[in-house]
Parts: sequence; C-alpha cells; structure tokens
Amino acid sequence: KFGSELIDDVPFIRSLGLAPDNVVKFIYPYEGNAAAVGLDYRLVPGQWPSVKKAMEGRSSILSGPVETVQGERYLMVRVPVLPPAYPKQPITERPYWGLATLVLDETGLFQAAGLSERADGYRFAIISSQQSASGPALIFGDSELVHADAVSLPLVLPGDNKWEILGYPVGGWSTVGKEVW
Repeated sequence: KFGSELIDDVPFIRSLGLAPDNVVKFIYPYEGNAAAVGLDYRLVPGQWPSVKKAMEGRSSILSGPVETVQGERYLMVRVPVLPPAYPKQPITERPYWGLATLVLDETGLFQAAGLSERADGYRFAIISSQQSASGPALIFGDSELVHADAVSLPLVLPGDNKWEILGYPVGGWSTVGKEVW
C-alpha cells in the first residue's frame, strides 16, 4: 500500500525496491520490474559502488544516471535501512538490515523541478563534474555547454555526487569593451 501511494503521489518515482542483505526481495510495482527480484547488488558492478557507499556511510545517496536491469536509464536514491535494536540507539550502532531503493525517472524529475534546456534566453545543462577519461558526463540539457564558456554552479546532492548546473546565453556572451554583461 505504501508503494502505491508513494508512486501515485510522486509521478517521477518509477519503483520502490527493498533489498534485505543487498538482494532485491520486494519491488513495487511488480509488473514491469519483476526482472529485478533476486538481484544481488554485490554482483552488479554498475550498481554495487553506490549501494556500498550508502551501506558504509549509513546515509542516503543519489546515484546515476544508471542503467537498470530492464535496460533503461534512471536516477536512484539508495537508503540504508538501519532498524534500532532499542529506542534512541545511535545510527552508528544500528545493524544494517538492507537497502531501500527509489528509482526515479530523470526526465520526469527534471520536469517536476521546472528545468528545461532553454529558458529566459539561456541554455542549461547539468553535468557530473567527477572526471572520467572522457571528461564530465552530461546528465541533462544541452551537450554543447559542456565545452562552452558556460557559467557553472555546484548542485548539492546526497552522497558524494559532484554535479554542476551550467548556463550560457542563447546568443553567446555580450561584451562591451572589456566588460562582460
């Protein structure tokens, strides 16, 4: 019931999964996601690092975009489940039960946040600023901004993701003399 209410109320949540001991046992909705049941996160190289970070850090993290078992690209919120053995037990002492994962439709999330590639005469993009061999990865928006002289601001996210939002005027920067407007 909780899963159906959550997904009905927040349309960009695609599914909710519970993984005791890091093996997916429960998923809602089951239809369309059945392939994930039985998935052992320890055996999935593309997902295990974020699960391990949530588990060891004992806090929620955002990972992705990632490829799901179903072959689609989503953002995932990993929430370690740490039930207390007694009232007011400190988080650091609680046993790790497993993981709850919210799978988010990244396009729907960005639409709900009011983000678009162009607005008010500007082009926008969101990148992962963690460097890889190919440079920053485009998360959302106009891919040309990754290599343009765009203004960037960091986005604060749960976990250790390093995302930036980039902005650039549609017609390029206007300059008068040596001043940038």
